[in-house]
This record gives sequence, structure tokens and C-alpha cells, in this order.
Amino acid sequence: MANVNDIISMARKYIGTKESPMNSNNVVFNTDYYGKAVNGDNYSWCAVFIWDIFRMCKASDLFFGGQKTAYTPTLAKYYQDNKQWYSTPVVGDIVFYKWKTSTRICHVGIVEKVNSDGTITTIEGNTSVGNDSNGGEVMERVRPTTYVVGYGRPKYTKENNDMIKMIDVSAYNKGLNYKALKSAGVNYLIAKIIRKDLTVDKMFTTHLKGSKGAGITCKYFYNYSYANTVDKAKTDAQSVVDIFKENKDTVGLDASQCTIWMDVEDNVMKNLGSKLADIINAYETVIKSAGFGFGVYTGQSFFMSYIKPYINNINCNKWWIARYYKNGTVAINDTVDENYNPTNTIGIKIYAWQYSSKLIIPSVSSGVLDCSQYYGQLSKANATNVTPSGNSGIKTIVANADKVNVRSGNGTNFPVVEMLSKGTEVKIQGLLNGWYLIGTNKWISSKYVVSNKTGKVTANTLNLRLDAGIDKQDIGDLKLNDSVVVLNSKNDTSGTLWYLVSIDDKCGWVSSKYIK
Repeated sequence: MANVNDIISMARKYIGTKESPMNSNNVVFNTDYYGKAVNGDNYSWCAVFIWDIFRMCKASDLFFGGQKTAYTPTLAKYYQDNKQWYSTPVVGDIVFYKWKTSTRICHVGIVEKVNSDGTITTIEGNTSVGNDSNGGEVMERVRPTTYVVGYGRPKYTKENNDMIKMIDVSAYNKGLNYKALKSAGVNYLIAKIIRKDLTVDKMFTTHLKGSKGAGITCKYFYNYSYANTVDKAKTDAQSVVDIFKENKDTVGLDASQCTIWMDVEDNVMKNLGSKLADIINAYETVIKSAGFGFGVYTGQSFFMSYIKPYINNINCNKWWIARYYKNGTVAINDTVDENYNPTNTIGIKIYAWQYSSKLIIPSVSSGVLDCSQYYGQLSKANATNVTPSGNSGIKTIVANADKVNVRSGNGTNFPVVEMLSKGTEVKIQGLLNGWYLIGTNKWISSKYVVSNKTGKVTANTLNLRLDAGIDKQDIGDLKLNDSVVVLNSKNDTSGTLWYLVSIDDKCGWVSSKYIK
């Protein structure tokens, strides 16, 4: 089974693919579908493109129950009949269009992003700016929803279906039995680092020592923020950095191994308009400048009311969202109702979901606990520490655009330092927040880069490391059958070949013998 990111990543690889010659419908997706090269007006391929993407991800059963169809009304009926038809989009949906002059559904695409202005960003086959439904090219489109009939939602697997548990703790959580917490299946602790008066949380060091002694990972920290100005945000963030430095020996980790979460939900942060985006960005700048990873925690309601209208102005792409799926208490092994997963409502990828504030584990605490599950590595891989190397037959090239900006940092807010032509080969050194590092202070957006080598993980769990070698810093895990893009390679000091791989927004080194 494939997850959403598998499908989106595969579709992105083919952006820019065209018919040859144009207006012939002779294209690789039709060849795959019909088993031979075809051309002519009878071979429109917008649905065929999506069929082929799911096929290549070994997920044909999610597209049309394992069957084939190139006819968009038939595909739409499948999702309607199977109660997988929705009126509002989420990432990964198949979107169905009926144009003003059409008598039926006549075009489909894959939802890549749900935008705050009410539009959707899609990846579509057989489209163009001049001909939406028969344009002959795979393109990324930004669409209004005016002509959308509905959305078919494949039953994707979760990004991490083992439901990784984490507990956030503060001065309110006293007397915890950390070993019992570990035995109950809690993998991560997120500790409050700072109080309202900008002094260290009174249980901070206790939680650190207790979790460490029990073998629970504690490298994620949060700050309940009262910042309602940019200056206040900077002051708070700097206080977090200072407290971390003062307690670094107790933490036992460098900043590059840790993530700071800004808790954005207090009443003073309501009704600030676009100013809230400036506050979050200012806080993030201080945190990242100190070498930490950064994310934002908030509730679903707060996000929808005060953050989402300005989401395009916010640099952060790591979101930890609270939405409780039941009012009563929960147990650690309860099955969480995924219908309440905030992703279904807010329309963007989340890294963590706080699903209850009433977790009870009698052996751990007499009180209730906040409990979350997360779907990806929360810590930041320090891309600038990944050293360049030779490519051993692996080619990574700039694609999908005639000219691509190279910037001094990982974002469009950084100055352009040069431009690369389509087809230029680059040596990838690391990935951070969707941007590849290709040299000293040189970054390009990952959406413009393709590699000639992909692979799948053959080990049940595979360590993702900051550099090549088993003695290098562990920055995350990959799972069996995870699909990765191989960007670079080199030998470690023992002569073992390692690959630099990326998956979603994670990037790091893995032993090549576990990638096939």
C-alpha cells in the first residue's frame, strides 16, 4: 500500500512530461496503459496518468479497485459508490472537473495542496494553460474550485501506521513513573522548557533525567507563548535558547538534534491578523539561528480562525495540531478515530496530532496526560553538516523549468545568487524544509530536481544518519518498503558504500545494502 506522499512524490517526478509529437496523445502513460504506443483523439490521458502513478507506486487497488479505466465519469462513480466521495479537498484526493461548456465530468487531477485562498494546487496530466483538458503535458496547476464536481479519496495507508506515541509534560506533571511510561508504549516526551515569566519550567530537568533513565527520547521542547508583538516573540525565543544552553549538559544533546515547538493559542494572539504571521516568523528566525528545528503547536479551531488565512505568509512547515476525538478518558492502546484527524479539515500535512488531554495510565500517574501521535521525524537534520561527495553513477539534475533560481538560503525570501538551466547536473548535499543544499550557501527548491535512481528500504527499520557511517548521528528512521530518492553516494572510512536519500522532507545517509 502507498501513502499520500508516495503518490504525490511520484506524480511530481513527471511534471513537464509531454506528448511527442504534441496533439498526438502519444505519451508514456498511454503506452503503459494500452501496452503499446497509441495516438489519436480517442486516447485522452488525464485519468490514465493518475492510473499509471498509482501503478508505479504499486497501489492500483487504491485507484479503481485494481481495475483500469480511462473514462473520468466511470472513475468518479467508483468513488461515489464506495462512499469515498467528498465535497471538500485534502491532499492526495483525486479531483474531478466539469467545465462550463461540458455535459459531463471530463478532467481529473491529484490534489497536491489546499491553499488558504480557497484554491487548490494540483498535478494533472494532459493539460496546459491553453487547453485545460487536452493540453498534452503533465503540469502543476493552481485551480479555483468553481468547476470541481467532487473529490475521490483513495484509502491511503498512514505515513507511519504504527501510531508513534508522545506525551507532552510540564510542571503540572509530577511524580511520573517514567519506566512504566516506556513500558506502556510511549516513545517520546516533549517537555515544557520555559514559564510565562521566562524562567525555566520547574519540572524541566526532572522530566529530562527521568525520561533519559527510562530510555524515552526527549529532544523536543515547547514554549507556551504569550507573544503579541514581534519584539516579544524575539525575546521569548532568545530566552528559550538561553535556558537550553544553561541546561545543555542535562539535555545531553546539541541544538541541531532538538526541535522547539512554539505553542500558539493564547487569547493575546487572537485577532492580530497578518501580524501573527510576523510574530511566528520572528520567533522561528531566532530559534533556527541557534541551530534548532522549529514547529508550531496549536488547536484546530485556532488554526482555522487565526492562522490559516495567513498561512502563505508563514515560513514554518511543521505543524502539531490538537483536536480531541472524544470527551472522555482514553487508554494508551485505544484505537483513535481517524475521522477526527486534523489533516482532514485543515488541508495541510501535519507532523503530530494531539488527540486527547485525558490519557490515563494508572501505573504512570494518578492524573491525566496529554497524548499525541506523530507521523514523521520531528527533529531537524542539519543539512549544512552533510558534506559533498562524488556521485558513483547517480545523477541529480535540475528539471521542470528552463531557469531555476539558486538562493542563499532555504526559502524564497533569500536572495538569488545564480540561475541554473534545465538539465544542469548538481551534487546534493542535504535537504531542509523542501530545499536542497547544492553548495556553500546555495539552495534550490526540491520540486525542480530529479534523480536517476530510486529505491525501497529492505530492512524493517533503517537508521537515517547525518553522515555516512554507523558511528554518525542518528537523525531518524525509515521503515520497510519506504520509497526513497537516491541523491548522492560515498564510501565511509571502512569502504562501505552509503547513499544520501530523501523521503518527504527528511534527508540523510543510509547503508546502500538496505536499498534495492
